[in-house]
Amino acid sequence: MKLKIAAASTLIVVGLVGSALPAQARSGCGFPGASWKAQSADRLGLDPDKLQEALDFATVHSSETVLVLRHGCLAGSSRLDPVTSELALDGWSMTKSVTALLVGRAVTLGKLNIDRPIGYLFPEADRAHGRLTPRQLMHMSSGLHLHWTRDFNGTPLMPDRVRDALSLPFDYKPGTRWVYHQSPVSLLGEAVTRAVGKDLQAFAQKELFGPIGIATGSWTWDRDRAGHTEAWAHLQMRSMDWARLGTLVLHRGNWNGRLLISKAYMRQMLTSSPSNHAYGFLTWLNGKDSFVMPSTNGYDAGKGWVIPKGPKDMVLFAGQDEQRTYIIPSLDMVVVRLGQKGSREADFRVSFWTARSGELDNELLRRIQLAVTDKKIKDPGAYEGSDFVMPSTGKDTWHGSLQDPAQTAAGVGAGPHAPDGCTPLGCD
Repeated sequence: MKLKIAAASTLIVVGLVGSALPAQARSGCGFPGASWKAQSADRLGLDPDKLQEALDFATVHSSETVLVLRHGCLAGSSRLDPVTSELALDGWSMTKSVTALLVGRAVTLGKLNIDRPIGYLFPEADRAHGRLTPRQLMHMSSGLHLHWTRDFNGTPLMPDRVRDALSLPFDYKPGTRWVYHQSPVSLLGEAVTRAVGKDLQAFAQKELFGPIGIATGSWTWDRDRAGHTEAWAHLQMRSMDWARLGTLVLHRGNWNGRLLISKAYMRQMLTSSPSNHAYGFLTWLNGKDSFVMPSTNGYDAGKGWVIPKGPKDMVLFAGQDEQRTYIIPSLDMVVVRLGQKGSREADFRVSFWTARSGELDNELLRRIQLAVTDKKIKDPGAYEGSDFVMPSTGKDTWHGSLQDPAQTAAGVGAGPHAPDGCTPLGCD
């Protein structure tokens, strides 16, 4: 049974141990076993009062569960945490980064080549779709058409996301333009399934989740009506388990001496893609010179960092409603935040769509950095707020997509653009 909370939110800050870290970090609690060891905040290089202020800030901004760990040790928890920390919460598009890790595990096992076109795995694909590579799918540069209402049809409505992806027309030459998608990520997940010869979720538990301590039965992951895992979203997991995944990235694929994902793959995963410098393999990168954000308001490009008040070296899993896993190597830290929208401001892209960073991202990370006592960190300054931005109605926006009912119908398997063999009742 899935456990979902309408207004639940989880924040976790996790610091971990690595051979390249300073002696103080290496003297922490190590990698977690079945649970995380507790340690006082001050012994972990954190000011207890400032840390509590950061946690309370998160709670006020719709965070119902807050756990803080550094150097592998539990440093504190929120006032609500005894109730909410054990609930499996939906990571939304943080799931995409988990899919990238599963690709990495398949690559490390020698089962998948991310630059080999996927046609050999999908004999049902036409020539153009068969030429797509896993790298292009992870970079969000497939060139496939984006129709917002079709792409975001929920699990009960979408009959088959793999067929949906293989039926999308091309708007751009693959590899040339960053466009945020959902169905093409499920196509990627199915590519892993076919490459390894095992259901994606069974592969995940055996080769990734299990080895890092995520127990069978503690998580769920939605499927479409054809049985394909929704590789783009809807992985429901406990906050501590999201932290384990962030820990694996912090240690570049190594878990307590076992290399689960190769160093070469992890370097590529955390390297800027050509069409979006703030994006790697289904994962966000802070501290870059520019970004392109997913936006129902059309193409949304900007200059500077994704989260200006966050650490420069931060890696980010991000999902709708400000689901977050922040990975900060320079602080030996991982921060996970799950739940409902926490930023309330005038920019539609922040307060409703929650793609651009707002008050929650910037002020939470600022407060966490200022709680660190074992490193000198300059105050990045208070978050200035966002400009007033309203929803747009152009052709490439959410509202504009409603003006193309044939594409909307295709998302439920109906009409002239529906995948071959599909109807609203399902696919043959």
